[in-house]
Amino acid sequence: MSGNLKKRNSSVELLRIFALFSIILSHLIGGGKQLSGVNLYYAVFANTFFNAGTGVLIFMLITGYFGAHLTQKRFNHAYSIIYVSSLFLLAFRFVFSTVELKETVYYLLPVTMRHSWYASCYIFTLLLSPFFDKIIEKADRKTYTRFVIVAIGLFYVIPTFFYYDIANDRGKGLINMVLAYFIGAYLRKYPPESITNKTLALTAAGSLLFSFAGNIAATLVRHGECSYPFSRDCTVTVLLVAAPLLLLAVRKERHISAVNFVSGYVFYMFLTSPNSLAKVFYNVSKLSDRIVYIPATFISVIAGLCLSFAVALILQFPAKLLQKILEIIESFIYRLINEKPMFRKIKNLWE
Repeated sequence: MSGNLKKRNSSVELLRIFALFSIILSHLIGGGKQLSGVNLYYAVFANTFFNAGTGVLIFMLITGYFGAHLTQKRFNHAYSIIYVSSLFLLAFRFVFSTVELKETVYYLLPVTMRHSWYASCYIFTLLLSPFFDKIIEKADRKTYTRFVIVAIGLFYVIPTFFYYDIANDRGKGLINMVLAYFIGAYLRKYPPESITNKTLALTAAGSLLFSFAGNIAATLVRHGECSYPFSRDCTVTVLLVAAPLLLLAVRKERHISAVNFVSGYVFYMFLTSPNSLAKVFYNVSKLSDRIVYIPATFISVIAGLCLSFAVALILQFPAKLLQKILEIIESFIYRLINEKPMFRKIKNLWE
């Protein structure tokens, strides 16, 4: 494990941690409907500069850039983390609140019941990634570039300026995940070396400032109701922040074992709902009408992330056990397939 920690680029791993922080902070603040005054505009600021859309897009751009490289072990590892984290949340809900039967079923079937849209879409993207990788490998630059431009126009530019989301999911769905995968892979296959780091930084900063101004304007137009239309997952403004940040990270090679160690548990931490963990001790929404709400949200997110990291260190053991069980079951199924002529024909057809 130590060797693996040294190999990973810590700049990219720090970007993962930043993405997680942004997602959790924006989830904690939510739509900001309960806020007013300074806290209202703080919510607009936070949902612009630390928004979930940028965080999710960063996660998938990184996945596309480095490739999913799907294997049986990798799939079982990801699914085990999702399932064990979902069982933890179910147990947590039983202890600290009430859970209806319908919710229980959702927690017991986290992927197929789409309890966590990101987890479901991540698993589906992972399953489809071998086919995507073949397309990416075979596509010539001209065709691939055209595809990326058209896809960005349809699924990012139009929703940004016309508020028409063609996928009708605000970017929180499989289409956005798949497109981010292809865009990340494009940046790896055809790195924009002519674009300087300064230009990348200015692009990200400019997009953030434009988004903030637009979100403030939207909030004023809606008579003080918190709004952030330029920071949704399916906006080109978010893409113009996430993509430059990824390119800046991959260009700055550094190796910090502690950072790489923590980032190895980011998926656990994302799935185990740090905000829910933090609320056990104190619910910051009680401070929504006070100025201390601003630092309280940051403290709550950091505290929640620390708690979820501690939980992740524990959950890795049942996750590894579940992964081993899945591998045993799959080995049995493979033996059964190899023994039955009909199953062998299906297997040969698939291969």
